[in-house]
Amino acid sequence: MAERARSSKSKIKSKAKPPKGAQGSRGKVAKTDPKPGAGHNSGQVSAALVLDHHTKISAIEVRMDKAKDAYNKIKGEHRAAFAVLKQDGINVDDFKLARELDSRDHGSVVTGYANTGFYLQAMKSQLATQLDLFQDMAPPPAGDAKLQGAQAFGNEEPRTNNPHLQGTELYAMWDEGWMEKANSTPLSDVGDGEGATIN
Repeated sequence: MAERARSSKSKIKSKAKPPKGAQGSRGKVAKTDPKPGAGHNSGQVSAALVLDHHTKISAIEVRMDKAKDAYNKIKGEHRAAFAVLKQDGINVDDFKLARELDSRDHGSVVTGYANTGFYLQAMKSQLATQLDLFQDMAPPPAGDAKLQGAQAFGNEEPRTNNPHLQGTELYAMWDEGWMEKANSTPLSDVGDGEGATIN
């Protein structure tokens, strides 16, 4: 009886503790073999799927080529227009600079040139001290921008007519002037123009 008990204990012990140098089981290991998805056949994509992608990409490339041809044509017209400028005696670089400045917020352009004039004066440059190119330039005070906004409402201009760059102080002051004038004007005095819209 005692021998039988010792025998069963040794069997339990041998199951609980693996032999020296062996690794114990970490439970059931998940299978890592990939399963074929839609359009697959034993891990290989279908010929129909390949053809579908090829057809779509080819159609996109045809559209790209057409757009490129149209762009090159317009670009040629643009280049020719600047060539005519030169023939008519217009300085192309100065003309480009004038167009680029006009596309910016006008208040920031005036401020920028006023600062440039001040820096040239500080550097004792002839541009500032002798040629007088920047003598009368000064940045518009914020109060003027606010007044202009109020006048714009009085002229029935919409709020979206703000000429300054959004996010700048001048933009905010113009908008504030427009709103203050709008809120202080009785509805009976507001005309039918777009300026009457407060939003």
